[in-house]
Amino acid sequence: MNPKDITVYMIGNAHIDPVWLWKWQEGFAEVHATCRSALDRMNEYPDFVFTRADAATYKWIEDSCPEMFEEIRQRVKEGRWSIVGGWWEQPDCNIPSGESFVRHELYGKRYFLDKFGVDVKTGYNVDSFGHNAGLPQILSKAGIKYYVFMRPEQHEKELPNSLFWWEGPDGSRVLVLRLRGPYCIWGHDLAAFVNEAIEDRPKGTDVTARFYGVGNHGGGPTIENLEQIRKLQADPDAPDVIFGTLEQFFEHVMREKPDIPVVKGDLQHHAVGCYTAHSGVKMWNRRAENALGAAERSCAMAKIGSGRGFPKARFAEAWQKVLFNQFHDILAGTSLDVAYEDVRNSMGAVIDTAEYEMTAALQSIACKINVDGEGDAFVVFNPHIHAIRSMIYFDENGRSLRDCGGRAIPVQTATPFYEHTGPRAKKVFVDTLPPLGYRLYYSGNWDEAPAANRLTADTSALENDFYRVEIDGDSGEIVKITDLRTNTNVLDAPAGAVVIEDKSDTWSHGVVSYNEVAGRFGDAKIELIENGPVRATLRIESRFGESVMWRDVSLYAELPLIEFRVNLDWHEKHKVLKFEFPLDLEDCAASYDAAYSFATHPTDGAENPGQKWIDVTGRSGEEVYGVSLLNDGKYGFDVEDSTMRLTALRSPIYAFHDPRQVEEGKRYHYMDQGMHSFTFALLPHQGLWQEAGTVREAEVMNMPPVAVETSQHPGEWLGERSFGWVKKPNIDVCAIKEAEEDDSLIVRVRETEGKALGEAKLILDGSKYSFSIEAYELKTLRIKGGDCREVDLVERK
Repeated sequence: MNPKDITVYMIGNAHIDPVWLWKWQEGFAEVHATCRSALDRMNEYPDFVFTRADAATYKWIEDSCPEMFEEIRQRVKEGRWSIVGGWWEQPDCNIPSGESFVRHELYGKRYFLDKFGVDVKTGYNVDSFGHNAGLPQILSKAGIKYYVFMRPEQHEKELPNSLFWWEGPDGSRVLVLRLRGPYCIWGHDLAAFVNEAIEDRPKGTDVTARFYGVGNHGGGPTIENLEQIRKLQADPDAPDVIFGTLEQFFEHVMREKPDIPVVKGDLQHHAVGCYTAHSGVKMWNRRAENALGAAERSCAMAKIGSGRGFPKARFAEAWQKVLFNQFHDILAGTSLDVAYEDVRNSMGAVIDTAEYEMTAALQSIACKINVDGEGDAFVVFNPHIHAIRSMIYFDENGRSLRDCGGRAIPVQTATPFYEHTGPRAKKVFVDTLPPLGYRLYYSGNWDEAPAANRLTADTSALENDFYRVEIDGDSGEIVKITDLRTNTNVLDAPAGAVVIEDKSDTWSHGVVSYNEVAGRFGDAKIELIENGPVRATLRIESRFGESVMWRDVSLYAELPLIEFRVNLDWHEKHKVLKFEFPLDLEDCAASYDAAYSFATHPTDGAENPGQKWIDVTGRSGEEVYGVSLLNDGKYGFDVEDSTMRLTALRSPIYAFHDPRQVEEGKRYHYMDQGMHSFTFALLPHQGLWQEAGTVREAEVMNMPPVAVETSQHPGEWLGERSFGWVKKPNIDVCAIKEAEEDDSLIVRVRETEGKALGEAKLILDGSKYSFSIEAYELKTLRIKGGDCREVDLVERK
């Protein structure tokens, strides 16, 4: 094809990392400098067009330099400043929850609509380190038609074309461009750059897009860049080079109507170490997301029950802090060490806000309950819209427990990891809680008949009605798990904590899997620390190198989980810690939780991202059998054949990028040194994970019931109440909040088992609302009075 027949849209941009090898305060200044430079270039070059994403940085300018903000608004009106992305920031696209991605859309797109009148149509995450399988649906449900990314590149993931339809598990599609060149350039010969673009253009088209401008620490298009483009425009033998926008590029493509291939599944892998680098920021993120979700649901209960006001401005501010801290170089764990001091403070403020609003809402409900029983009263709230059976913790002195109906409930003291001084001990019990509701309990010292103990335990084994778990006394490893319901042997070899050599950089560039085993935790000391009517627990102390681990392995009398509560004093460097479970299964398939979705990957030992759960299902004899692995803050996993592994920690040097090498005599700051606490659990199951309650159990682990103390007082409400429920087990209600525009209620639902429903019913405070939902669909409902209608993720009709 003659080069003159090719159109090249030159996308002037400046990739700005607000945090990376600098703190956010420096990023703030660079946003100012970059946008000022772009505006100056517009004054000098009347046809120059600039592209920028990231609502958070626009708000920085609005808050600090309103004059510049007005200049940008004017250029947007002229069509010379193109707003893309539509999100609050360009986040890591594997680690945030599904609801976090929705809030990026909600707050980002509404900001651009409100401040600029722009309905952003082009999604934009050019530097993020992989893209989860739930994004096509989340993008399309927010009105995003197109998506642009660069990583993984062609050598990391082969795709049929750089232009493709990306399809999610529900069938949603967006049109995607993978950049074949860099998203920013320094002093590049643009003529050669454009010629490369012609060769690399999407197959079957006569159009391409090429990015130019200094980036990462900002900068944007230079005078040299613009002069080179003008020369190309004047060259009669050059292609048609246009100062353009990404939306113009995609519209051009659609006019040509090329044969565009379809790609399904997530887009991986790039820099697999980013799933686990800096376990602290990963845990802060999970806790902040869960705290905000629980707080919003608590405030929704109070709104439904009594009309209490919903603090949506406070929630919006808190969510926007979380979204900023999900920026890819922050949440991936690849920023400077000092940057994480700011992140810790910011996320702590979010969690504090969420816990205050949740407590205020729940206490407002507790005040309306008639509390007239004997003993110390507390109310337990279930934030989920389905009934849950879960372990429940509370702080009281009493040795006995009754609910508001006088039913005696087995209870026992939960043994703490650290000894503490105080008048009360933490207690634990198991009960079924009403959906999106509460139950009142009383703690006292009544002479109850002792509960039958359905647990047997000694220092070598734990057993309940579901499982028998056997421990090796020397290594502390689990040598056998028997599913007593099916007489299935779960393990094929001992399960334990494996330490692996890791000489890679912070990102683990070039790494596919971690498999150079350095050793295993062993030299065990085992103590039976709990053996009561609720649970039995073995505390296993074991060692590797300079590190000490304490694993509390618990079986509950009435829960089909095997729980591991880990405290770890870690002092290894250039090492990875994995918890390994070799399963006695054949023909295995591995599934990984993703943002309101899931992904499947080959069982080849490659490191993969996951969220609250992963699952391995195969054959045990002639039966379909599997094991789900649930967690409260981990994101890296691998499955090789039938062995599943959770990556608990990595200890590279902070912000250490290839090709740098460790130099003798220099001091380096290594990640994740010191104490860590986290929990994970095994959920063995017959059949597929979709039928096993995996999604619900993982959600309950991450958003557990909340106990709130109260006192004797009269009230008009009974001791047990549900504010809403959905009866279908494959419907998960994943967010309940007040609408941004008015006092309507927003309820976000998703289908989790791949089963479409022609009609499902949502009950809120006695009123019934019907909706239909497709397999794996995410749907947002606006409810006001007796009206229920679907809206998009930006809460528009």
